[in-house]
Amino acid sequence: MDAFELQLPGFEALVEHGRARLIAGARRALAHAGARVPIDALPDGALLDPRVHAFAYWPGAPIPIEQVLVGLLPAAARPAAVRVVADGDGVVHLPGLGCAIGLPPAASATLLCSGTRASIEGATWQPPTRLPGGAELATRVDPSWQRVLLHDAPAHDLELEASAARHRGTIERALGWLRALDRDYFAELSRDLRLLVVFRSDRVGSRTNLSAHGAAFLHCEPDASAPFFCEDLAHQVGHLTFYAVTADPRRCFRIPPRTPIARVGGPAWDHRSLYDALHGNFTIVRMVQVLGALLDRVALSPLERAETVGRLALALDRLERGLDSIDDPRLFTPEIWALHGVMRDFAVAMRRRHGARIEHADLGEQPYTFSWATYRRRNHVTVHADPERTGGGVVLPRPHRVSVRARAS
Repeated sequence: MDAFELQLPGFEALVEHGRARLIAGARRALAHAGARVPIDALPDGALLDPRVHAFAYWPGAPIPIEQVLVGLLPAAARPAAVRVVADGDGVVHLPGLGCAIGLPPAASATLLCSGTRASIEGATWQPPTRLPGGAELATRVDPSWQRVLLHDAPAHDLELEASAARHRGTIERALGWLRALDRDYFAELSRDLRLLVVFRSDRVGSRTNLSAHGAAFLHCEPDASAPFFCEDLAHQVGHLTFYAVTADPRRCFRIPPRTPIARVGGPAWDHRSLYDALHGNFTIVRMVQVLGALLDRVALSPLERAETVGRLALALDRLERGLDSIDDPRLFTPEIWALHGVMRDFAVAMRRRHGARIEHADLGEQPYTFSWATYRRRNHVTVHADPERTGGGVVLPRPHRVSVRARAS
């Protein structure tokens, strides 16, 4: 079975139903906020922008809602003048338009709009940095999503600008692989990822959050590779995709989704809720798809191949254990139980396909999130042996596909 042959029955219908709920909820929140812009003119994609969602979850936000929305409106619908407020560094953040820099900290100013042109007196414009697929790469810290990323961690330097500059080329290379591996998957990723934030921190790791729906936050080591970005994009954007599936819990769960799975027959070591376990299984399926396809169809360098083998070995092990934890039809609706069955068949097929590649991988001392440094040490991988690590990869012809039937529900 080729990794991207996986078909999840009814999945797209669940996603579209959930996206419609998220969009409708965002429209209601904006109407309640009294935004003085034509909300009806906002495209659906704007209502899934992380800055819009972050504002909705920010009581007493110091910036006007119109500042969040103006750049997401079609140019013809933008007000001629909008009050805006700079952050503590004198930067005005304008989703869809970029940033205006050079104002005094926390200064209030007027954004002037004329067609596609926008200006603020005394400010210099910095347009957004776009990645293949259309997502924006954050190059400055926006206070709205910084709150969501840090949650209860104290404010600290995220090394965001340096990380964006360091890793942009590698991210673009990874996205190029993903586009070549499967156009349908790349379309899903491009639809659901609106903002990518890459950073360094000793206090927070990679994550997404429904309070900034559409943003993926990736914690990057200085030597983060293209296989790392392929896996973590699959992981974090997988959560964004699956937020839509679980936006209507009635379509998914037969019991309260926050029930700890240890209370309903799951293993005592697994402390996750039913909601988290289901989310986790889907995202690991996407990770295994991507990692398996990289090994099958990309001309990886020796070091990239060693890393991808280790990442796949851990992901497949976690997927099998995660599926075992919630293998009970009493927990889910028939729609979700059918997806669970297909994911289990997929795990079996991927173990059969890649077992010989990964059987000797030493996963000792691995934390929950794969550690390349630990894997190198445990498996005696020498970094200096691979000077071509940052070179280009070639996507190979797709092998002959063999179907796998979905398990009966």
